[in-house]
Amino acid sequence: MAKGGEWVSLNPYLYRNRDFNEEWAWGVFLSDAVKHIANAVSELSGKNKQQVIDDIRTSFEAEMAKPTSEVRGGILKSDPEGE
Repeated sequence: MAKGGEWVSLNPYLYRNRDFNEEWAWGVFLSDAVKHIANAVSELSGKNKQQVIDDIRTSFEAEMAKPTSEVRGGILKSDPEGE
């Protein structure tokens, strides 16, 4: 149970051993996620989709510069590719 907190589950191996930069791919992933969130918020609230994206970007940059909370947790140490 999350007990009011955020839980995030990601596959850190998703873009591993590909013919492109892994960090760049995660940036594309995050950008796509923001667009999906903006579509949903816009549809449900009537807010302008681009304004929602801009607001998320502003919040993201502020949080990266000065986090409001500590990131806790860790990763599983098993490697599904056996490396």
